[in-house]
Amino acid sequence: MDRVTQELLARLNEESVLKRVKEEVRKCAQVFRYDEKVDPEVWQSRLYAANGELSKALGSLGETHRIQQRCTELILRIQTLLGSKDTIEAVLAELVRSMGFDRASFLEVSEDGRQAIPTEIVTADGRGSRLEGQALPIDDPAAIPKDHPVAFGRGEGHTQDRWVSFFTVASIVVSPVVEEGRVRYLLATDRGPKPAAETLATDLLVHQLFAPAFGLLLQNDRLFKQAQYLSVTDVLTGVSNRRALMDTIESVSREAVESHQTFCVAMLDLDEFKKLNDECGHQAGDEVLHAVAQTIRTVCRGDDVVGRYGGEEFCLVLPETSLEEGAEVSERVRAAVEQLGRAQAPRFRNRVATVSVGLAALRFGGEDHESLLARADAALYRAKQSGRNRVHVDSEGAAAR
Repeated sequence: MDRVTQELLARLNEESVLKRVKEEVRKCAQVFRYDEKVDPEVWQSRLYAANGELSKALGSLGETHRIQQRCTELILRIQTLLGSKDTIEAVLAELVRSMGFDRASFLEVSEDGRQAIPTEIVTADGRGSRLEGQALPIDDPAAIPKDHPVAFGRGEGHTQDRWVSFFTVASIVVSPVVEEGRVRYLLATDRGPKPAAETLATDLLVHQLFAPAFGLLLQNDRLFKQAQYLSVTDVLTGVSNRRALMDTIESVSREAVESHQTFCVAMLDLDEFKKLNDECGHQAGDEVLHAVAQTIRTVCRGDDVVGRYGGEEFCLVLPETSLEEGAEVSERVRAAVEQLGRAQAPRFRNRVATVSVGLAALRFGGEDHESLLARADAALYRAKQSGRNRVHVDSEGAAAR
């Protein structure tokens, strides 16, 4: 290193360096308006003033950096909310808590751009809001923010007054949330009726950093929930698929054993479905399957789970249900499907869609879910053998508790 340094110094043109330093000093003197006629104390005071402005700028830069850091942390946190039951509400709550807003609102923009309706509002104190579902009229759709956040304040025009009057605030910051190339939603935050004046610039920066990430999260959340739905749903019938159904049976069975309760499983099979398929075509068969599945879902109770077990076979999971109660639900389902079948028969060469049902209840003391399913399936077979379109109850099930 010593050798290299000596070689570099030997090449150095000292005269050119001194000339460059002199030129830079002259430029600095021009900036601070210093020459030989100016008192050095005046020059010094100007330098102190310049340093003061520089300190303010650095302070502002530091605050901007802190806001950016907090927004980055917030954006990382909200990724964990992907797929939540109430994603928007959860994100708004995080935004209010992290950035100290009094209120954060999510608004849906009407197709014509003439209204913005708050669908979710979260407040810092959890007081709720009467504004949810109320329409904010927008006279000029062009006034809706399109690509950057906008601050609306009182007394600055009719459109701005509408915003602050609607939310009863002195000022409010609004950002567009773009979906498929159109502003479908708006994100709005405020700090109540008397915000500090210096917070407005901060709020605009928060929106500038956060709103695009929020829009992407909503798109990803929608895709994520769609993927979740497809992973547990039979696409043709709209009820649970077999994998989700088996998970439910296993879970309900475990809970029933732990709580010393019983539950029922009913196996249903469309009668003579192959003949309907052969005579009317597979498209007609698919239509009947979908209609039957939706009818079963409509007749069942709120906690009951309907799933497609395979082909034309369905399964009902009836939590906290005795054998007698399960028989009532099963008979109601059978009758509803028969009624549907008679109504649709003219469209399918007068073939009336019906179901046979086999019902079994969890044995006293518990049993594995495979055994319970096997007994329900055996009961279904007996219903078929007895003439179809009927319910057969397995007599080994637990009594009502």
